[in-house]
Amino acid sequence: MRILVITHRFPYPPDKGDRIRGFSWLESLAGEYRVDLLTFTDKTVDDSLIDQLIQKTGIENVFTIRQSKASQSIYGLKSIVNGFSLTEGYFYHPRFEHQLKTLLNENDYDACLAVCSSVGSYFLRVAPKCRTIVDFVDVDSYKWAIYSERFRGFRKRFYLREADKVALLERQLIASADDVVVITPMEAQKLEFADVKVIANPVKKYEDALPAATDITRIVFIGQMDYFPNVDAVCWFAEKVWPAIYKRYPHLKFMIVGRNPSHRVRRLGRSKSIVVTGQVEDVNEYLKSAISVIPLRIVCGLQNKLIQSLASGKPVIATSNVAMSAGFDDGEGLLIADSVDEWVNAITRLMEDRSLSYYLSQQGQELVTQRFAKEKIYSQMRKLVLPEVNESRRMALVC
Repeated sequence: MRILVITHRFPYPPDKGDRIRGFSWLESLAGEYRVDLLTFTDKTVDDSLIDQLIQKTGIENVFTIRQSKASQSIYGLKSIVNGFSLTEGYFYHPRFEHQLKTLLNENDYDACLAVCSSVGSYFLRVAPKCRTIVDFVDVDSYKWAIYSERFRGFRKRFYLREADKVALLERQLIASADDVVVITPMEAQKLEFADVKVIANPVKKYEDALPAATDITRIVFIGQMDYFPNVDAVCWFAEKVWPAIYKRYPHLKFMIVGRNPSHRVRRLGRSKSIVVTGQVEDVNEYLKSAISVIPLRIVCGLQNKLIQSLASGKPVIATSNVAMSAGFDDGEGLLIADSVDEWVNAITRLMEDRSLSYYLSQQGQELVTQRFAKEKIYSQMRKLVLPEVNESRRMALVC
């Protein structure tokens, strides 16, 4: 059986949300089927990275289409002028469409999977004759609608327009694709009970020892630091919560760990108690001896920073929507905080009661590795892409 996967970003290394998702699909499917990848890149990808992706996942062929930021902006503006969303134009290029048509014409694919609605839009242009699946991952129309609530004037109007246009694209894909998948039940609800499947991201189980109960020296946030929800979260936390915590525990550092910190985030690093690291080789090195905080006020999809922190056995505090996206309740492997007082109290509880910190770390690691086990998630992915094949195998085993 042969499958074509198309992604809007090169999915290696799997060190951020969209790359993790694409990589997971490739690795899960290549274990059972012959898999080709067609992907956008915004810069030249070294052959060594392509070789590593093939070796790690077992896929057969990788086809990359490079598109510069300038080109993305041009096609994005053209898309707006033509009455479509910026998103559709931003991830459109004639060479990508031509390569997709060529692959579909020259190969007898059993299924074609688009990871993200932005490249799912190609199915409306090309109409593959094989089975089609679109993984929305997050419901992007909801993200743009939430952004519109944070701004006024032109930006508010632009985000509202983008929300409407992307919502139209999502409805068209739901109507035309054989299956649509999202990453959490919360995302499925945003689509107003459309017939969509839910598949989470898998989690890696870390076997390293839990941190010593008396050794919390850092408050850590991990994430892509030019992503607006992350920027909003750390700035709010640094301004509203951190002063009270630092006054109470002056030995602590607030560490903001992640690539491409925005100007607003870099300014936070001027404080002697706040460290902005930029890109690091291994975020788990910074999670050692730390409390992981996820004060996101804008939540889209499943937060990989949450499941990564829990899986690595670190005490976690998160907003209610972050916890809900992964199906966690307060005191069930983590603490939940939304208001400033709740955040200060939650951090104080973990600092003062190290047995609680240790217990939640241990419980969180156990729960998250059960709920998001790699084998379980990969099985769901394979069954979704080619359900008839999996059902035939099941029946053969029964017989």
